[in-house]
Amino acid sequence: SRERALYFSPGEVNFLFSGPFTPRQLLLFKIIGTSAIGLVSSLFITVFLLRHASWFLAAYFGLFFTLLFLQLMSMIINFIALTIGARAYSRVRKVILAVLLIGLAIVLFRSGFLQGGRVGMIQEMEQSPIWKVVSTPLGCLVETFLTPKGEWLHLLQYVGLSLGLNVVLLLIAMWMSTHYLETAASSSEKIYQQIQRARKGDWAWGKEGKKPRLALPMLPRWSGTGPILWQQMTTAMRSLHRLLI
Repeated sequence: SRERALYFSPGEVNFLFSGPFTPRQLLLFKIIGTSAIGLVSSLFITVFLLRHASWFLAAYFGLFFTLLFLQLMSMIINFIALTIGARAYSRVRKVILAVLLIGLAIVLFRSGFLQGGRVGMIQEMEQSPIWKVVSTPLGCLVETFLTPKGEWLHLLQYVGLSLGLNVVLLLIAMWMSTHYLETAASSSEKIYQQIQRARKGDWAWGKEGKKPRLALPMLPRWSGTGPILWQQMTTAMRSLHRLLI
């Protein structure tokens, strides 16, 4: 989804948002839930990427902490975007922000940072001190994944560093999560509507609400199995190209 907010299900919005919980408690609830899902999804990803590692346990921990890092980092970036959007609500502030961004681009261009093309820009970025400082913590995630088999001390060292990196990001996210509930509620409603349309097969025909051309006759009841089978077959036919892919 292109919504810049966290997704909460309708049940979570109705019962938790109106409950005696602070925004930070709700954020922690969502992070714990998605982290639990990451424990399972990392297992499947490890199976596919195991040939690039020498130890299953190291690959699993490396991928899990990487997924957690991506989740927390994207959350922080979304909070920054929401904060900037809230600050630059007037037209004058938007113009000032645009002028500052244009000025930054001019400075980078005159310094030669953007004149070497995509490859040159990446090379310049790799040599810059700022990038070296920023990318140093990310090395612990890679080192965790590439830990040789049986190197328990090496694994424990980089697992601790990876855990510490994610804890720091968690604290930053908790510190920035002050005014996101309203945006999360409206964004979650839009995302839920998209999910409902996808389940009904509306997206399979390219336009929302377009009447499908194919329709299956209702199957016999078969002790309750018939309607369920009819629903699954109808959804499959309306999403046939996705099913083939």
